[in-house]
Amino acid sequence: MKISQIIRALYVLTKHQNPEHHLNRLEKLKSKAEKSDILFDGTLDKLIKDGSISSQMASSLTNDSLNIALISKKLIEAGELIYIKQDTLHTEEIEELITP
Repeated sequence: MKISQIIRALYVLTKHQNPEHHLNRLEKLKSKAEKSDILFDGTLDKLIKDGSISSQMASSLTNDSLNIALISKKLIEAGELIYIKQDTLHTEEIEELITP
């Protein structure tokens, strides 16, 4: 998942008269962002088994991948909240955000 894809989708959203038409695309991008983590798609396991990366590299790659997935998800959610009139965050997600 590339952050540039998300930014492009949000840009298109701002130019459309009815941004709600793009809600489905944003949901798909959010799902893709969550699934693109290298821990879940097997990429990291393959790199380690092949000896292509060291354990230190694997740790760094894991952290980077997790950060990109989180940034992607939050960027999409921010776009939804700013440009789409309906609140797309679920009630339990809102509770998690406000509960210390």
